[in-house]
Amino acid sequence: MELLPNLLPQPIEEPLFDLPFIEANTVPVSLQDICNNHIIPVFTKDNETLISQHQFIETAYHEISTIIKDPLVGPFIRVSHPVKGRIPSAIHKRSDDLLPHEETLYYERMMFVYIVPNMTKVTNGQLMHLVIGGVKAYNKDNLNKKNGALQHFTFFMGFQVKVCSNLCVWSDGVNLQIKVGSKEALGLDIRLVLESYNPELQLAQYDQWQNLYVDEVQFAHPG
Repeated sequence: MELLPNLLPQPIEEPLFDLPFIEANTVPVSLQDICNNHIIPVFTKDNETLISQHQFIETAYHEISTIIKDPLVGPFIRVSHPVKGRIPSAIHKRSDDLLPHEETLYYERMMFVYIVPNMTKVTNGQLMHLVIGGVKAYNKDNLNKKNGALQHFTFFMGFQVKVCSNLCVWSDGVNLQIKVGSKEALGLDIRLVLESYNPELQLAQYDQWQNLYVDEVQFAHPG
């Protein structure tokens, strides 16, 4: 099932939320921009498209909204490693003479998150929201194959998350590497993760940890 972009929640200005992105060398983009302006890499053996970055975001949204009934905010998206090209008719033009319609572009790496504002916890004075998202890096895929070859995705969720487009992802909840050959299989794996994750249990653990105390000697000698 492919969702139209206008059915997804509209992004809100990033300063309203403490987003988990490591932003170095990345730029923010909208889902509409990815859908309308970014080309999609293909498998060279049969010229069939890979699962696109916007399909990953839309599939994740469909599964998240099916399992989690609370409102979502996002998607917040950042991309890196641009791959630029040009259409054949502009092959002899200087780069600074190219017209907008003569240029092609996609980003090798993309990371996105949704925020669940209703799932919020204040622990030790720190406000935390449930964060759900993923990373897609085309450089992890073998493009010299045919359609159906395994493609690589990272899916994560938790209350304390740090995510980088270089796949340096840390989460106190779930951080899953997914390898699938179809969009349907991708949706199924995401759904299984969502169904197995218990955010209430994790929040209860934070309450317990607030009552723990480790002195200097215990911290220096954990054994």
